[in-house]
Amino acid sequence: MTSLQTNVGQLSATGGVCQSWAPNARAVEPTVSDRLGQRKGNLYVLTELLGSQPSPQVLYRQIVNVIQRVYYEAPSSVTAALQSAIVEAHLLLQEAGVTGGVSCVVLRDAEIYIAQVAPALVVVAHPTIVQLFPASPMAFDNPLGGKTRPEIGLFHSPVETPTAILLANSRWLSRVEPKMLAGATTASGVSGILDVLREFAGRANLSAMVVGLGVPADAPEVRDGREVEAWVEQVRGEVEEEDVYQTERDWEESPGERAESAHSVGDMARDAGRGVATIGARLADSAKILGGRMLPEAEAVTRKRARPRERPERKHSRWPVIVAVVMPLLVALVAAGLWWQRGWERDQQFTSMLQGARAALDGTVGMEDEALARGQLRDAEGRITEALLLRPGDPDAESLRQEIQRELDRVNHVVTLPMLMPLQQYSGIGRDLGCVLLSGRNVFVLDRGKDEVYQYQLDPDLHDVVEPVGEGPVIQKGQQAGQAVVSELADMSWLTAVGNQDKSGLLVLDQAGGLFLSDATGMWQPIHLPLQLPKDWRYPQSAETYQGNFYVLEPSLHQIFRYVPSGGGYGETPTDYFEDNALINLGGVVDMAISSELCGGHVYLLYRNGILTKYTWGSPEPFEADVLDQRLQDTPAFFSSADECHLYVADAGNNRIVEFDANGTFQHQYRLAEGDTLRSVRSLFVDEADDAFYILTDDALYRTPIPR
Repeated sequence: MTSLQTNVGQLSATGGVCQSWAPNARAVEPTVSDRLGQRKGNLYVLTELLGSQPSPQVLYRQIVNVIQRVYYEAPSSVTAALQSAIVEAHLLLQEAGVTGGVSCVVLRDAEIYIAQVAPALVVVAHPTIVQLFPASPMAFDNPLGGKTRPEIGLFHSPVETPTAILLANSRWLSRVEPKMLAGATTASGVSGILDVLREFAGRANLSAMVVGLGVPADAPEVRDGREVEAWVEQVRGEVEEEDVYQTERDWEESPGERAESAHSVGDMARDAGRGVATIGARLADSAKILGGRMLPEAEAVTRKRARPRERPERKHSRWPVIVAVVMPLLVALVAAGLWWQRGWERDQQFTSMLQGARAALDGTVGMEDEALARGQLRDAEGRITEALLLRPGDPDAESLRQEIQRELDRVNHVVTLPMLMPLQQYSGIGRDLGCVLLSGRNVFVLDRGKDEVYQYQLDPDLHDVVEPVGEGPVIQKGQQAGQAVVSELADMSWLTAVGNQDKSGLLVLDQAGGLFLSDATGMWQPIHLPLQLPKDWRYPQSAETYQGNFYVLEPSLHQIFRYVPSGGGYGETPTDYFEDNALINLGGVVDMAISSELCGGHVYLLYRNGILTKYTWGSPEPFEADVLDQRLQDTPAFFSSADECHLYVADAGNNRIVEFDANGTFQHQYRLAEGDTLRSVRSLFVDEADDAFYILTDDALYRTPIPR
């Protein structure tokens, strides 16, 4: 709940007409009788849509309705409830085929919580500093309603009074600069802020909501019959191009100007206005004096006509020379003044950004809530990034950036991998490295482009060294195995002798349904195993074994076929893993894994967009593999460990490997100290006995120890 006294105002501007209600904004302030709502605090929402929509008011109402309902119904923390509400809004927009952004602000227990998806804009004017969320403009790569789940920005700040909070659509920044919009929040009273926003809006289509905490809601102060609103006068001077003299007098005569810290964004904007006006006035006065001196003086008395006489030689005036010399100096002086002023503004802004980043970083010390700490650290990261744009390479800013990154790594559970050791390099055109597999000291690599399987053996003492086994591939397209000929290769897995299956070795499946078993010791040549193909067999993609059974994933048929060993192969008709009415969509699946008997024998499926699903006996299990800081994207492969029951996902889109437990709970993320090799991962294998990753990329096989 919140005991803060709040004042709320809204604004919707369309074609120069302003209304005091915005269809895309909502303020929810639970009453005393609403105990559940009181526990969740006040909720303020403003959303915006990208592009033109036929009935935006209806969609706006649906969005704010679903956010309000999910937030107050979610039995979780403020940040988790906000995330759930925004995800529901994302799904709503996906169904409508529309994209947009949203800003959500919650006031609870003297704390401010902000959750955003770009495009979005929130300005918070504390007594001593003005903050912009997000700290810098963001690209709309993953908006609400997009193809992929958006990244939700989370921020947190304690409440100081008086404080004004502005929720606005991002199009305001195309109308005015961020520092002027931030300065508007320092106006006197909620209605005063709205008055300034009306001046900013002009004839543009914009909307905003202002929440005042200890900020008066009545009209701006009036003295001597005039409103004391320096910001309104300043904006008129810039937008309508009034005389700079008038702007300067407005600043000088404004008795109600709000006193702020010299480092606040509002003061910087005001100082800029005064400086430009003063320089302009001095330049005009100087030009006027010089111009007056250049004009010839009029004769005061009419003289009598005299007899013509020889005139003495007339001396040339020196004023043109003086003007030619003085005017460039004057212009240079004005330019130097402007340059100095802008440099001073940059210095002040840099200092403000540095101080804000340091304050946000220090505020995370001892913070137990990692989500809140992550939000503040992202805010600090945004501020230091903006500071480095003003002073690239500044040592203090770089040092602070490294501190922030270390703290982000801590709350995001980042483990830095040592240097990758290349075991084998691959070159030549037509390659498509697709799978790596380890059995004892034997390492197998599948190249789907060349339709070949290579075998290597690890050095018993130096595991970072491998030697090829044999003079060529152990299995390749066109090879004769018994009465069968190997076709295009699909996948491979390791078969262990158990039950009715009396052989162990590398099991390789080709596209035509041929199944071949290779002895890793080389004691016998690859043999062909019978395999009963199901009806409409088209494109087998992934193969796995479990307790002697053989599983094949066929995405075009949306089914996994399960084979039981019989007669030295798999000649019996397979059974369907999913029931006919299961409606499991396997489109987009890139990899399959089956956990060990110790870990329950669950089937896991990985989709290219980062979705990971879990099944038991063909039925889906609750499973949400969510990462703390960034969602999974572009995930080509994963691995299920047999002993720890953990899952390791190669997240190529974010240049990392992510570890989950059997229930999908995030554990760690593994990143390289430098380089982006993990962006080209094609397959992943985890050697639990030796604690090492085997990573297959587009052109190489690597090994690296796993830090524990």
